[in-house]
Amino acid sequence: MKEIAKEAGVSLATVSRVLNNTRNVDKGITEKVLAVAERHDFRPSPAARFMKGQRTGILGLIVPDVSLSFFGDLAEGAIRSARTYDQVIIVASSQGDRNTENIIIDQLSRSLLDGLIYCPVASGAPLPEIERFRELPLVVVGRRGVFKDRTHVYTDNRKTGYVAAKYLINLGRKNIGFVAGFWDPPAMKAAY
Repeated sequence: MKEIAKEAGVSLATVSRVLNNTRNVDKGITEKVLAVAERHDFRPSPAARFMKGQRTGILGLIVPDVSLSFFGDLAEGAIRSARTYDQVIIVASSQGDRNTENIIIDQLSRSLLDGLIYCPVASGAPLPEIERFRELPLVVVGRRGVFKDRTHVYTDNRKTGYVAAKYLINLGRKNIGFVAGFWDPPAMKAAY
């Protein structure tokens, strides 16, 4: 940034304001600074921005198994949407394992993230602590009531199950089956 300031003939503070788009700077000066920055192939450091309290442009996504179409589609949709906001997503798959999920949560808690999209492994084990993300925007996907005071996006399986059963009963069906499972074996093996 010092080289850009020197070559553009402006202060370091002006370069910072232009590159971070934080304050109005004269259009001519802005164009001059941006041209010099482009010649130097300058890219602002996410770590430096984070230290100054600015956004890094990086989101995290944790899913149980990215190879399964539901989670792959979820990841693809999140990536596509993030791109429209000039964000990038780090995708992590826990492979349906709660211990792996805990490791990923620990790793991502040490990363420079602007937010986290979290689709917990569905198992009987207690959910991991997300205290490490207390200041980070967090959206829980695919489950409800996982963490108090956090946004949840999910399908209302209870209501859809009720509607489906009611429909079958109205057709005169009497022997209705229901299948559910967790990510833990043996249900995990049945998914493959």
